[in-house]
Amino acid sequence: MGRGYPSGATGESRERIDEHEGDETAAALPDAATVPPRRSDERGGLVAALSRNRKDVLVGLLVAAAGFALPVLMTAAFGRLHWDRGDFWFDADVRRIAETMTIRDFPALHSNIHPAFALFFNPLLALLVPLSRVNRILLAISFVSAGWTVLVYAVLRTIGVRILDAALFAALALVSAASMFFTTVPETFPTGAFTMLIVVFVVAWEAHHKVSTAAYIAAGAVSMGVTVTNGMVVVLAALGQHRRRAMAVVGGSIVAVILLSLAQHLVFPQSQFVLDPRPPAGAKAFKESDWILSSRSGGPVWVTNSVFLSTIVMPELGTKTKPATGEVIMSVQRSAPGTGSPAGAVAAGAWVALLALGVVTLVKFRPASKKFRFVVVLSLLGQFGLHLVYGQEIFPYSMHFLPFLVIVAALATLGPWRRPALALAVVVVVGAAANNLLQIDRAHELFTRLVATTAGAGG
Repeated sequence: MGRGYPSGATGESRERIDEHEGDETAAALPDAATVPPRRSDERGGLVAALSRNRKDVLVGLLVAAAGFALPVLMTAAFGRLHWDRGDFWFDADVRRIAETMTIRDFPALHSNIHPAFALFFNPLLALLVPLSRVNRILLAISFVSAGWTVLVYAVLRTIGVRILDAALFAALALVSAASMFFTTVPETFPTGAFTMLIVVFVVAWEAHHKVSTAAYIAAGAVSMGVTVTNGMVVVLAALGQHRRRAMAVVGGSIVAVILLSLAQHLVFPQSQFVLDPRPPAGAKAFKESDWILSSRSGGPVWVTNSVFLSTIVMPELGTKTKPATGEVIMSVQRSAPGTGSPAGAVAAGAWVALLALGVVTLVKFRPASKKFRFVVVLSLLGQFGLHLVYGQEIFPYSMHFLPFLVIVAALATLGPWRRPALALAVVVVVGAAANNLLQIDRAHELFTRLVATTAGAGG
């Protein structure tokens, strides 16, 4: 089913239609979420909408339960020894983030880039005295996994994607390589995805309901509080506002994250202030310039492959040695798409076709509101542009690309190619799940061999 424009509508008139808060998109879909028109005096809009859509609540709870279960099941299957092995997991800082979440004197490196991450997790997890340190982390990452997964579903429902379609694309996000490999370890990236999705949901919700400036500021503050560069999402969201409100949203978010950073520094004196660019005293030698336009990323082609393909379907795993430390780490930076397994090759091909359908639907039929499309597309391109410049192993950042890729692909269900899009999505879910589970098993085999080799050398 198409966008639902009147016959003969031009691109310009379509944009005028879009400005009426996108209600036509939901109306054009037989079983789309019924959302009331925007009312300036509306109170408790989200609660009221949930009470009217009990089926959505039930499916959303099932989606959240699946998200919560993923880290728990992966931990049960593979253990948690790799959480303590420094940079082995694609050069990510798994051990440092685990310490930031649970230890009061955590390492200060990069705490200016994540100016409130410790504040969001460490004090709360300290209250869970009966649980061991690793189980506190597991509980936290499981709730984060549930949160970002159900937000994918909620965003898609809010823009008019049908219930089962939205659930299918939430499942696609959950079985993606990004989710399998990074929702299941201590890292900032899933929380970054969760907080960016909060901003995206607010934008989608505003197409039908009044949203306060304070809500935007709060969403922007938590997004930047996890990772400062993720603030690009709230900046893009603010660009669609009137000038005064845009300045209030951006300025308020910046002030709020500065206050959060000050609060984090008061609670954890070793943490860096958000505006302090210097490495903390006593930190290991670290040159940020080594990650800018690094030849180790392989250039634009391999970065593009990592962002748009490896995020969903894991290619063949490899290892490489870090020149500075001699550590062996996993790498897929120069792994060709579809090389993980035959199922992965099929899933990668289906994903390319599905994403292409989403892009064509986005350009030709303009589903959802103009502001929503603007925020989602430019957020994806902004993250892509950032990592064309910054990074060596790009896959660790994949959770920051994942929500926007899945949303763009899901837009194909709002155009005339819904059935082919759903068929492709099913292929991606089945193929990616089989491939990514196989690859994560191989990842733990590599880790086990590395531990055995290290222990043998030490003995």
